[in-house]
This record gives sequence, C-alpha cells and structure tokens, in this order.
Amino acid sequence: MEQKFAELMNQIAEHTECPNAEPLNNEEVSNIMERFRNENKKITMKKHRTKITVTLAAAVCAAACCGTAAAAFLQRPLDKQAVQYDYEAIGTHAQNADGSASAQGMELSVGSVYCDGITTMIGISGSLKDGNPEGKRLISLEDLTITLGDTVYSYNAGTEGLALLRGSLTLDEQTENDFSGTIELVAFEEITVGGTASVTFADSAAKTDYMDKKPVPLGSGSLSADITPDLSLRSKQTYTITEDGYSVRFYEISPAMMIVGFDDPNGSGAWLIDENRTELAPVKVRAYPDYADGFEIGCIVPIMGDTVTAVFFDKNVQDAQGNIVYAKEIRIDMNAVREELAK
Repeated sequence: MEQKFAELMNQIAEHTECPNAEPLNNEEVSNIMERFRNENKKITMKKHRTKITVTLAAAVCAAACCGTAAAAFLQRPLDKQAVQYDYEAIGTHAQNADGSASAQGMELSVGSVYCDGITTMIGISGSLKDGNPEGKRLISLEDLTITLGDTVYSYNAGTEGLALLRGSLTLDEQTENDFSGTIELVAFEEITVGGTASVTFADSAAKTDYMDKKPVPLGSGSLSADITPDLSLRSKQTYTITEDGYSVRFYEISPAMMIVGFDDPNGSGAWLIDENRTELAPVKVRAYPDYADGFEIGCIVPIMGDTVTAVFFDKNVQDAQGNIVYAKEIRIDMNAVREELAK
C-alpha cells in the first residue's frame, strides 16, 4: 500500500501545472511539510486538546463481499486529503449493498458498505454521462450530507462527533471512463442502529487532479444504501503498556482504525513506528474521542505486523543530522495487544 500511495502521488505531480498553481493555503502547506517529515523519517504529533465526548459501544457488518464489491475499497482517492486507509482490509469485511443513485452529470451505482459504528464507507462506481474526452482522473463530491434515521451528518449542520465526511472517485486503471471510490464517514457519536442511509451532494466535478484549473462541473446528486452495524469487527478492551512513566494505551482496533493514546510525563509528542522505523499512517480526522483519562489520542491506520514501537519526543530536540531524538521508545507486541483487546 505504501508503494501504491507513492504511485498515486507521482501521478498527481505529473498532472499538476505548477506555473498556473494557486498559492498554497495553510492546510496545504501543513500537508506538504508532513509529507517532507515522513520522507525524512521525522515524527511529529499535534496535541489535540479540544476533544469531543464519546460513549463507546457499536457495530459492524461482517459479511464477506465479492471481488466486485471490494474493488471500490481498493481505490485510493487521488486527492490531497486522501485518508490512508487499508482499503483491502476494509473491503474484505464489507457487504454487498442494496441502493439507488441519481446524479446530473454522471452515472452512479452503489456496490458495497462497511460500517463499524465509528467508520462507515460506501463503495461507489460511476462514469461521466458525456464521456471523458479530457481524460479527467478524479471526481470529487462536495457538500455531502448523510441522513440515517434521525441523525443528519453534515459539516454545515455541526453534527456532534463528526470527524470526517468526504467522497471521491478515481479513474480505474486501463479504462477511459470507469471511476470507483468511496464516501467516507467517521463519527465518534456512534452508529448503533442501522437502516437506509440517504446521501446527497450539492456539487461535484471531474478533475485531472486536485489543482485542476478547468474542472468539469457535474452538478448535484443523491444515493441511498442500507447500513447494518455489527459489533464483531471492533476489539475494545483497553490495554495499557507503561515503562519509566511513559504509557501507551490501545482503546480499540478495527479494520479501519486503531485508536491509541499516549501519556508522556514531559508532555511532548508521541506516535507509533513500524519495524522499518517508519511512522504509521494517521487517519486524518477533524475531531478525536475523549476518554477523560488524560491521554493524547491518535487515530492510526491498523498494521498487520507483529511489532510496533511507541516513540516519545520533543520535536525541537534533534541530532546533528536534523533527526528528532526520541526521549523514550517502548517496543510493543501487537499480537499481545490484539489478544487483550479481543477479550
């Protein structure tokens, strides 16, 4: 998946017209700096003091999906805000979806749904109604709203617990006008009761890449999909490892996300790195759960490996080569963590 992400980022670079690019905003500068730090194996972690209260108890569908349904989850959105999920793992635990779709400038269909109570993904596919003569490679869905039962998920509505809501499709390899992707919802006020979700987007556009100066407007649209939460994919027995006053706490692990807390007596940064000393990918949410235990929370893409290391650091303390010096490292047996959380 690292290699796939690198390929997509290269594709973005190849199709970006730098001379005509608009000035970068603060968020884009932060994304570029984060990528730079990742490439140089420098770890940073934002402190998240503003949190939302969450009651943990929820659900996920555990039906295995067919290859076609899983395909949408294998697509990494070609987008500057792409979340680095393991789409293959999620697709394995998705269910085939019953639903309908309607859009002004494109044909859309719903193929699969994953819902674990916190993370919901609706796998979609589509094509441009007028063909794709300009070779657009990305379809972005804007101003999304998802209604499930009495709850409306929308940034405009200020939905409590809403941490991520986005949707996009990417041009399938070796095709001219076949797109697939996901609508992603992360909400820490959990989905405990399923039903038919109604999804609308007020605007959409086909683009060469996210900096495209001449996107093709596609208008509004809507779709529906049956969502069935189930508890089976969320392991939620809290497990804490402590050494020399430094602590790492695993709250839960699902195919979509690990929720991990860090407690540092010096109040500095912390994160997880793999056996290659590379930081684990974050799930880039806008809000974090608050367990009221004083731990700083990170949402992290799950890792299948046997070992990770928690590193604690002050980003201002660096060696002669400019690498951050870790104040403490805690080596963690992930098999033991998974076993404890599954109890």
